[in-house]
Amino acid sequence: MCFFLPNCVKPQCHEDERNALLQFKESVIINKSVSEDPLAYPKLSSWKQETDCCSWQGVECNENTGNVIVLNLNSSFLYGSINSTSTLFHFPYLEKLNLADNHFNYSPIPSGLGRFPKLTHLNLSSSYFTGQIPSEMSKLTNLSSLDLSFLNLSSTVPSFLANFSSLSYLHLRNCGVYGEFPEKIFHLPKLEFLAPLHNQNLSGKFPEFRSGSPLKTIWFSRTSFSGTIPYSIGNLVSLEFLSVTKTKFTGTLPTSISKLKNLTYLDFSYNQFNGEFPTFLQNLTKLTILWLGGNQLTGQIPSWIGNLTSLNVLSFAKNKLSGPLPPSLSRLTNLRTLNLFENELNGTVDFSLFLNMTYLVELRLDDNNLTVTTRETEDMNMTNKFEILGLNMCNLNHFPNFLRYQDRLRYLDLGGNNIHGSIPKWIWNSSVETMAYLALNDNLLTSLEVADNNNMNNASSPQSDDKEFPLFCNLKSLQLLDLSNNLFSGLTLPKCMENPNNLLAVLNIKNNHFHGTIPQLCSNEGRNSFKMVDISYNQFEGPIPRSMAKCLRLESLNMGDNQLFDVFPSWLGTLPNLRLLILRSNRLHGIITNPVSSFEFQNLRVIDLSHNNFTGQFPSKYLENWNAMKVIESSTSYMKTESSFEAVRRTWMLEYTEPDLEVDDSSSFIDFSWRTVVVGFAVGVIVGVIIENNVKTKKREYLWLWKKSNYNQRRLVRKVDDEETLELKY
Repeated sequence: MCFFLPNCVKPQCHEDERNALLQFKESVIINKSVSEDPLAYPKLSSWKQETDCCSWQGVECNENTGNVIVLNLNSSFLYGSINSTSTLFHFPYLEKLNLADNHFNYSPIPSGLGRFPKLTHLNLSSSYFTGQIPSEMSKLTNLSSLDLSFLNLSSTVPSFLANFSSLSYLHLRNCGVYGEFPEKIFHLPKLEFLAPLHNQNLSGKFPEFRSGSPLKTIWFSRTSFSGTIPYSIGNLVSLEFLSVTKTKFTGTLPTSISKLKNLTYLDFSYNQFNGEFPTFLQNLTKLTILWLGGNQLTGQIPSWIGNLTSLNVLSFAKNKLSGPLPPSLSRLTNLRTLNLFENELNGTVDFSLFLNMTYLVELRLDDNNLTVTTRETEDMNMTNKFEILGLNMCNLNHFPNFLRYQDRLRYLDLGGNNIHGSIPKWIWNSSVETMAYLALNDNLLTSLEVADNNNMNNASSPQSDDKEFPLFCNLKSLQLLDLSNNLFSGLTLPKCMENPNNLLAVLNIKNNHFHGTIPQLCSNEGRNSFKMVDISYNQFEGPIPRSMAKCLRLESLNMGDNQLFDVFPSWLGTLPNLRLLILRSNRLHGIITNPVSSFEFQNLRVIDLSHNNFTGQFPSKYLENWNAMKVIESSTSYMKTESSFEAVRRTWMLEYTEPDLEVDDSSSFIDFSWRTVVVGFAVGVIVGVIIENNVKTKKREYLWLWKKSNYNQRRLVRKVDDEETLELKY
């Protein structure tokens, strides 16, 4: 070895291999926008004709022969297509190839990879290859590590991978593989890491696991794997990480899991597991992450849960657990996340239970039968800095005083309680920089403590006869505000909502006594973030702002049951994403004219114009244009929606008869009484048009009439059931 020989000279790289590398360099472009790694740099810039290629960045050579054995070109800003004629494949002794985090222009994975018989490591992740996994890769029988994650493949998982007896690492995350996963891969003798997660069309079942398996990581989240967890999973005694969240597993959890004493991460959330609370957990003392939410587990949370003191994350949310919270929870002093929402838990919870959890930043107790109590003396001693706090339906009758000391909250839900009186100033002043989600709905709130006259973030100062609340504008990151179903009166919407820097995406003030005119929403060329607005059941008057035609992200608009005075807002027809439009029970008037183009309201699924003062005839051209309202599925599948929110709740079931809607072409208008014009809906998907009196259609059975229209929007946004993140994405 040259390390110990003073006169030894390391061989330089072979000329043909240097030329091959230089030709590859010429075939790609350096584009600094294509690599996401902040540490990325253009490695190929060091490749010079007159220098030894073994000294180039990203290149390693065999110290005895000078042959290139490693090409580590990840995050190198490479852009361009690669095919099998590329000189990249002229290195017969190559052992490691890393092309991750570049952009190869959606070219197919090159079959030339089969020319590397000595290859042990191959990483093509996040490199914009597409298509099939080429059969030529079956020649790479010496592979120990294969990473094809974050590609856009349309391929099954090749069965030849089961022949790679040296394979220890297989990462196929979110790469588009589908079909049946080859069971034999589970039994590879050296396999430690197996992660085909986030491939929704990948199916299969867990096999009977053998003793002696070296598997340490099994990560099958968001696939279509199904069946039960086999008892033989207890044979995987080396297992440290097990995640099958959002798959299709069923049945009870096997007690043999108690043998997996090296587990630190366990995620069985959002499946269909049932049975009593799993007692095997008490043996898994190394657990730091435990997700069991979104199943059908029953029973009580046992006191021994307090013995799992290594836990950082604990979630039993969305199950059927009952009984009180055990006092032993207070021993989990390392917890950062505790999610128990949507169960059947009951009893009184003194907030002092969480005082010892000094690292706790996420706590959700929402939607149980709990009564949460706080004591002001303990509020002063609380050192927690919450980021996510859900106390919806916790029988609170006042704002917990400890909230005034919180300055990092991103998510605060106090809805569905018995809080009465005014919203204190400090609610708006705490977490000014961070608050994104604030829900105070379904309480007994009557007023807002108003700030002194000043301007905040360009908000208008409150007038003596117009109690705006500029402190609302103080929340710089606010994306969702829900004040619905309270007793507010004498308030108007603040002018700061016209601010171009406003981030608010969801506004729900339904069922209060707000009054005045509606601000000019989206009037500026700013972010125009609004996606959902519900101001129904208030006392707003005046026109519908023309500026709302610029709310290009708007999906749901409910202005029903106010005193708005205007004509039909055809200018909203240009909004590309509008799905729900409720204008019922106002003072809208005039004639609705034919649409200017066939694209007006093209994605609309729900419209309600009933109980207004329109005159004339309703243009049938609108009905012809509203293709999003036409149902092409049978049975009741039309009731499903892909919306990211609950625009309307299911308030009744419908009997489905015909899938298509027809309008009589012989008449350009449909006559009706203007007393009721309702487009029916079921969970946001239209199934028919309801028009009273003189209806002219070819098939009367295509129309349904529902006398009751109850748009129950207590929640404009679905509750977050994906516990991996609570980031608000609008």
